[in-house]
Amino acid sequence: MVVAFALGTFGCGGGGCSSCESCGLTPIPGAYPLEHRIDNSAQVRLTSSGISFIEDNITGIISTVLPDGLDFDIPRTAGSASGFDYELCPDEDCVAHGEVHEFTLDPANPNRLVAHIRVVLDSRDAAGDRRHIPVRVGSGFLASTCRVDVDTRRGSRPYVGLVANIDFEEDTRPARAGYTRIVVSDADLAEGEDIENDDIEIGGCAAYAWLLNLLKGTLVNEIEGQISGIIQEQVDSALCTTRGEYGCPSGTFSVPDENPDSTCRFENNSDAECVPILLGMDGRGDLGGQLIGGFSPGTHAYIQMLLASGGDGEAVNEGMSLFFYGGFMGMDRTFAETPAHHPCVPVVEPPALPAVPRAASFRDNNIPGTTDEAHLGIGIAEDYMDYAGYGFFDSGALCIGAGTRLSQQLSTGLVSAAIMSLPDLTFPEENSALTIAVRPQQPPDFTVGAGTEADPLLTITLPEAQMDFYVWSTERYIRFMTFQTDLVIRMNLVIEEGEIVPMILGIDATNSSVTNSELLQERAESLAGTLETLISSFAGMLTSGISPIALPDIMGFNLEVPDGGITQATEGEDRFLAIFANLALAGPMPFTSPVETTLRVSDLELDRESMDPEHWAEGEGNRAWLHFAAEGPLGVEYEYSYRIDGGPWSRWTTDERLQIADEILLLQARHEIEGRARVLGEPGSVDPTPARADLVIDILAPTVTAERTFEGIEVDATDIVSAADALEYRYEIDGAWTAWSSDAVRTLEEDATVTRVEVRDEAGNVGRSQHALIRGLPNSAAGDGCGCSAPGA
Repeated sequence: MVVAFALGTFGCGGGGCSSCESCGLTPIPGAYPLEHRIDNSAQVRLTSSGISFIEDNITGIISTVLPDGLDFDIPRTAGSASGFDYELCPDEDCVAHGEVHEFTLDPANPNRLVAHIRVVLDSRDAAGDRRHIPVRVGSGFLASTCRVDVDTRRGSRPYVGLVANIDFEEDTRPARAGYTRIVVSDADLAEGEDIENDDIEIGGCAAYAWLLNLLKGTLVNEIEGQISGIIQEQVDSALCTTRGEYGCPSGTFSVPDENPDSTCRFENNSDAECVPILLGMDGRGDLGGQLIGGFSPGTHAYIQMLLASGGDGEAVNEGMSLFFYGGFMGMDRTFAETPAHHPCVPVVEPPALPAVPRAASFRDNNIPGTTDEAHLGIGIAEDYMDYAGYGFFDSGALCIGAGTRLSQQLSTGLVSAAIMSLPDLTFPEENSALTIAVRPQQPPDFTVGAGTEADPLLTITLPEAQMDFYVWSTERYIRFMTFQTDLVIRMNLVIEEGEIVPMILGIDATNSSVTNSELLQERAESLAGTLETLISSFAGMLTSGISPIALPDIMGFNLEVPDGGITQATEGEDRFLAIFANLALAGPMPFTSPVETTLRVSDLELDRESMDPEHWAEGEGNRAWLHFAAEGPLGVEYEYSYRIDGGPWSRWTTDERLQIADEILLLQARHEIEGRARVLGEPGSVDPTPARADLVIDILAPTVTAERTFEGIEVDATDIVSAADALEYRYEIDGAWTAWSSDAVRTLEEDATVTRVEVRDEAGNVGRSQHALIRGLPNSAAGDGCGCSAPGA
């Protein structure tokens, strides 16, 4: 969640996000408390190669950021010279059209980027067609309209130059005190690269042509002034905060009125300086309801948070670095008190604000530990993640109720092989819903590693995590035990289809204990050991509730993370989660024919010993073969990926036949396998509708009871995996077996004798009930019995 907020914030950078409405956050009146800000919580670097990319792709960038391109409306302008009145563009339909000739962006100490763009300029009409600029001269019967045609290709150089100084400097005014603001100065035509006299041709008015040629310099200055003014106006408006739905920052004014498009200004007049945009995000809201309410509807966590650039930028090593303030605190539901504690967790002393250094990795141009360059570097301090983790904990965001909204597999059938007495609580329904209520007793601790199997990118430790287990019984949920353990979650982050996907490597549980288990027959010590062995098998189920993190668009750019781009950065003993990416412009989809995937599962091999809690996962595990196929574009090679029960997707493989032995397959359940295909190496071609197949893992036979009725015999059977309508029945009547059928009720002749009934589930497990029935009447001397067998027994 912390990583998701950070990346969402960088997507806001340059856009002035004072909130994250898609995250359920709205702006903070009066801003985040200054005394609780953490310096350098996140760090962002535009490298020298990133600047080169912008220089090389400026035409595409402009078309993305400015859909109308470098077109400037030339407004109607009136003036007088040498006793003659003139009116430039009287019908207000004139446009100066520009096409990029060359662009440079040069860092300059201490915090400046110098932008210099050379543009081929000509005059056009409002429709964009090549045309002169009309100039009306004189008045009355002496009036005449001249044609002033502008084309910089006629002069000694084919372009005019535009320059601007872009400074990233610390603001000192109360509403933005300490934050970084962008100041664009000297946005004007470059000296020595302005419009030349030869760029302008005058015609269409012989009587006044001599005058306009005489005043050509005046007209040039007029046109240049219009262009310079328009550039500065557009730049200024792009860097100003607008009122929006929630108002301007405290102490500032919405001008001219309270409409969302009004500009926030430091004084209540239209000439006052505008409030600069925030390079990042601050906001407050119900984090629990927004992020995890989909599978934990009772969770509410009211918080305020901050990630925004602070202080001066640093123009260093031919790039630009920005350093972000961070903050995260709980609030009460009225947003009046902060920090505010949530009663679902115990009171824990808050940590001190950490001192995070500025890391050399985010002043450099390479991915740490390599010679590979990247365009952009983003770092999130481990200390900030720990501080934000405390905020998550104290706000109640980690008090999660996980039930069937998280996974349909969460049921008594899933764990009944390990807790044999659990079905007794739900009789006669053996397969009832489970809910797990997580109540952490200590804040999480984050450790950033190298991103390998042995040293995962993220290790999250949850000391003294308590989980209350509830089962649906007699029309209500009842708690049947409380499990407390020290949880260690090890994960790496991988890139899938433009999203960061958490890949859980394992979940370890230690120092475990069980209480409140009086309803179960098993000893508490035995239950604690059993759950410790089972907990890692829930990894896929847990990750199914963690949504992938979309890589943000940053000022119109897409981000592409190369191999090794998600890594660790260090500065002394401080560690950072680092994401290095390359900028890219959105291009057309390379394939128009969609990819369709087919999937088949076969050859299930059960490792029964590894399913025994005493020997959990000690053997090879349950195995099955997946068979992939794909249709789509012709003449290409495909690759495939799969996932189980909504967990993380596997790595791509070109193997069309693949044996799987994931540990979650040790759990008895109807597992859903999904498979998807794509053209080899083409992320944009992934099948958006994965193929699906079921894999039933079930080694327990149905429970069977049979009862004699006046009409015959009625069987009641339940199974932990197979639904009632999927069970099959057969009867031994007068010494002969009937065929298997779906008939749970059998009509009998009055003198018929039924000695045995068998029920078979989808996995082939057979449960039996024996009844001695003589001439249709129960034999009171014969006892009822129940037996079961597995396939082949």
